[in-house]
Amino acid sequence: MSKNRNIPNVVVKTYRLSTTGRRIALLLALGGGVVWLFAVWKLADVLGISYLHLPSTLQAVVEGGLTASQIVPAVLLLVLIIAAPLLVWNVVEEWSTSYTVRDDGLLYDTVQGISVLYPWHAIKGLRRVDPEADEPVHELIVDQAGICQINSRVLRWLHRQAFGRSRVPIYAHVVDRDQLLDEIVARAGLAFSAQPVTFSAQGERPSA
Repeated sequence: MSKNRNIPNVVVKTYRLSTTGRRIALLLALGGGVVWLFAVWKLADVLGISYLHLPSTLQAVVEGGLTASQIVPAVLLLVLIIAAPLLVWNVVEEWSTSYTVRDDGLLYDTVQGISVLYPWHAIKGLRRVDPEADEPVHELIVDQAGICQINSRVLRWLHRQAFGRSRVPIYAHVVDRDQLLDEIVARAGLAFSAQPVTFSAQGERPSA
């Protein structure tokens, strides 16, 4: 059942990640956490600072200056420290995601606070993200206004960083995934384009 209690109960079917998919997502999240911890630990080692005495040791580093052999790895480690939590967030969203096909649209539901109903007319296209991948991942092209249903600015920003304003991922390990895609294509009135991985709204130019 959806977390959004203001939406009428017109549920047809809900699709969720399989047990295997959730296990893979959990492992990826744990891996991201390990990478973050390693980067935090290694950054202190590279800069010669102590987190227990951060102000004094950081001041000593600033006064003494950094060498080229310190600057390059420090920048790379800072990138990992910033990027790893965002990766973990993406995986947590995937782990929590469900899609509910309803008479009035597709309900995309993930972590607490992110529940967006896309009316069928707001779904503009469906495309495969990487045609060469062994496990197909598709994404819906939707109206940008849908993201405004996420009330929390922080959650809205995190979701936008992960997927943008006009994309909804359809993950590879969703149970009965092909049936879900067929339902979306039929209900949204999407027409199969000349390109084998893309659906677009009837009368509109297919996306690449």
